[in-house]
Amino acid sequence: MSGIGKEKARNRYSPEKRSEDLVKSYGLTLDKYNQIVKVQGGGCAICGSKQAKTKRNGRFCIDHNHATGEVRGLLCAPCNRGIGLLGDKPDTLKLAAEYLLSPPSRKAWDC
Repeated sequence: MSGIGKEKARNRYSPEKRSEDLVKSYGLTLDKYNQIVKVQGGGCAICGSKQAKTKRNGRFCIDHNHATGEVRGLLCAPCNRGIGLLGDKPDTLKLAAEYLLSPPSRKAWDC
């Protein structure tokens, strides 16, 4: 990355810029974001991973209700993508968990 590119990236992820983006996008201050991280034990609200697994300088994804805009918590990238790909639907997520715990192939082997 060139010197200009690195400087642009640093400015993009500066605490001031991040704070602006949080307020603009989610109504959060950087302090509130940090409080949520602390409440979650420093990790993802679903899997507990301490690594965000994103290209966002290690920052967790801000999970929110797309209909209301309410912030639910902070997630690592895989958990955020997972619930998003399943449509943020609790019933679908429960069915996915049941599937993992008791796949149909087990029943097929019993026949």
